[in-house]
Amino acid sequence: MNEECVDLNSDKMFIEIKIGNATLIREFEDINDKKLYYANQCIEDGDKSQGLAIIEELANNGYAPAQDRLAGIYLLENKNDHNYIQKALKLYHLSASQGDEDAIYHLGILYTTDEFIEKDLYKAEYWLLKSAEKDRAGMYQLGRLYFSKESPMYDKEKGLKYLEEAASWEDEDAMVFLGGLYYYGEEVKQDYQKAAHYLDIPAYCWGNNAAQLMLGTIYYYGLGMKKDEKMALLAFQEAANDGVEIAKEYVKKIKKTRAKKFFCYCILLFIFLKFLFLF
Repeated sequence: MNEECVDLNSDKMFIEIKIGNATLIREFEDINDKKLYYANQCIEDGDKSQGLAIIEELANNGYAPAQDRLAGIYLLENKNDHNYIQKALKLYHLSASQGDEDAIYHLGILYTTDEFIEKDLYKAEYWLLKSAEKDRAGMYQLGRLYFSKESPMYDKEKGLKYLEEAASWEDEDAMVFLGGLYYYGEEVKQDYQKAAHYLDIPAYCWGNNAAQLMLGTIYYYGLGMKKDEKMALLAFQEAANDGVEIAKEYVKKIKKTRAKKFFCYCILLFIFLKFLFLF
């Protein structure tokens, strides 16, 4: 990013970004959005002090997205410092009180574990219910919360409802989770066709290795549907390219089987042609 092209005090609602000989234009809705974007770019480019100073100023001025961003920075960089954790929690609440969707979601996640603060699944449910109203990631996490037997609000039907809703919005985590549920038959009746339905896009479009392995296995063994080595190879090959060892083994098996089939085909063709020319 070329800092010479950026004037944060300008009324222009865009930033010119130099990439090689090209100039890209990034437009913004307001000046605070512009400043926050620039601050994040500073941090990404290695100028952490300048980026953090801008974010802190925005947060102190009550800009909700900056409060959420600053809270995340405090947690990640000071996870063992109680004072910073409390500062982060306060910032999340300030941001969430203004309706910031990211902050609402982050509060829900924060209360699901005891990594930073005391675990409180009732508070997690409260914030995730708010998040699920607009956000597919919130739907997924709420579905997981209801689906967990360790949760005091365990409700399998509610869990499936939110998971399926998140999957309908093509949330990758929800689709792979549901695919796994139906693949292994955990808490639901095993259904390989439903599993394949949920795993198809994560496996073939998004390169999700877990989805590729499950879907590849379904096609390879013909589980709940017709065996299809071509589709199995497509799934396994993608996972193998990412270094997944078991996928590499399946690729070898399929290619070996294909080579044998081709060899047998050639032999039969040779015999047929020889027989044809004899007569």
